[in-house]
Amino acid sequence: MKTITFYSYKGGVGRTLSLINMANLLTKFDKKVCIVDFDLEAPGIHYKCQNQITQEIEKGLVDYIYEFSANNKVMPFIADYTITLDQKKDKYNPVFIPAGNCKSESYWKKLSHINWWNLFYEENSEGISFFLDLKEKIKQELKCDYLLIDTRTGITEIAAVTMSILADAIVLFAVNNDENINGAERVIKSIIKEENNLFGVKKDIHFVLSRIPFATNSEERSRENEIKNLVKDKIKKAFKTSDQMLKSFNLIHSDREVELFGNTNSSYSLTKEYKKETQTFIITEYISLFESLAISHFSPKEKETFNSYKQANDLLQVAYSTFKNNLFDLPSKLDEIDKLVPKLPESSFLRGYYYYKINDFKNALNCFGKGEKDGDDSGKCLFFMAQTYFKQGDFENALPKLETYIKLKHREYRTNAYRNLLITKEKLKKDRDKLIDEATELIEKYPYYAHFYNIRSCLYLRNGLYEKALNDIDKAIQLDSNPLFTVTLAEINYYSGNKEGFYRFFDLALNAGYNIDDIINEDDKTKEIYINLLHDDKFEHILQRHNKLYFLDLLAKERYRS
Repeated sequence: MKTITFYSYKGGVGRTLSLINMANLLTKFDKKVCIVDFDLEAPGIHYKCQNQITQEIEKGLVDYIYEFSANNKVMPFIADYTITLDQKKDKYNPVFIPAGNCKSESYWKKLSHINWWNLFYEENSEGISFFLDLKEKIKQELKCDYLLIDTRTGITEIAAVTMSILADAIVLFAVNNDENINGAERVIKSIIKEENNLFGVKKDIHFVLSRIPFATNSEERSRENEIKNLVKDKIKKAFKTSDQMLKSFNLIHSDREVELFGNTNSSYSLTKEYKKETQTFIITEYISLFESLAISHFSPKEKETFNSYKQANDLLQVAYSTFKNNLFDLPSKLDEIDKLVPKLPESSFLRGYYYYKINDFKNALNCFGKGEKDGDDSGKCLFFMAQTYFKQGDFENALPKLETYIKLKHREYRTNAYRNLLITKEKLKKDRDKLIDEATELIEKYPYYAHFYNIRSCLYLRNGLYEKALNDIDKAIQLDSNPLFTVTLAEINYYSGNKEGFYRFFDLALNAGYNIDDIINEDDKTKEIYINLLHDDKFEHILQRHNKLYFLDLLAKERYRS
């Protein structure tokens, strides 16, 4: 069993997220992984892995250590303190030893009563043998190939335990400032001192410079390279009094979405939608770190599989670029990826999104379904399955998909999913008063998301509450200039008896690019407005000015159907 400790002198450097991504990659290669949250005073793995945790955390590492520290009792089975992270896709799910139930008072009371001095510094102390026994239990009971430890920041007893006693390899994370870099340098010097090497075995030391802003031009790239070389030279100097060398130096850029909103998706690096170039580069950087940490322990066949996976990821970057610049070249690029890694969820998602964009909904649903089956734990395949049904007006099938997605705690499409869920329920004629209450709760939760005001405005409009509808749509328009909101304003004016106001705002919406065809998918009450205007000269004049006269034929067909 190889034990890797993930450490940083200061927090907020992406250490825990990187550990989880390494665990996810290892399980892709059928490795048994145990993750231990040793950051006892600020445990965080359970937040990052919340979508994979299907049971309550009742006890963990603090409880296990407390029994020994307070009662001199070594619990017989470490498996009693573990939970399984449900990934539903790999041969082996990671085993997780949490810090404990940190929501309970008991956790903090037990932590405060653990006497670290007695464990390590008192005469005849047994702390070292206790933690070595813990590691052996993990190896023997859990049969793990890798033990990944998230340790506490700073210079502490816990950090010393996880690096000096337990680790075979150490990954040090730092951002580019003097406090972080100097702290990492001091820690490295301490680790490589012969008197601190308790077992006479040199530990592999890897360094990660993280949270680097993504360079957008040649000047920034030049500056980034300069920073990288300066930091690398400084870290290497920490080894100058030793015959030991830095094992690897890796760089991980920052993701603005993680910084702004926090991360709630445990497998961020492998399952993001390719909206930004920064995200594809960050994926490559995680794979590079993984290669530094694990590939030397792989068999020749596993190395071959990894190289295919790595090559497929490089091709995904090309596919992303193709997706942006020439959509119709995308399938051939994805064919190359599928030859390398036939069950890569990202490839299925991109292929599904390609079909979605060209309105081939049958193939889109098949691809999104395949991506979900092959292990897309980001939820985006599920969301776009719902979106595909929604776009077709198949609200019966969209509803359960949206409800399932919302339960996943993902943030990427969360507000869009809530918006579509409310609209879907309205289309299916669910209780409108309850929907108004749901919209109100979402407005309180997301006060700057304009679509919820628009939805509540439409619900008020359907109930004849025109003044409330007007107040909400005014708020939506203040927040966002979406022409959809201007159409809602036009419809409020129509039902309020202000026909001139309707003409004015409908014209403004068409000027702003509103897709008039969307009206055909609206409810009968909304379509009734436009059917009533079939022979209205002013309405026809507005359509003619915007080259939309074909819309009158669509309305005539709708009137015939009704």
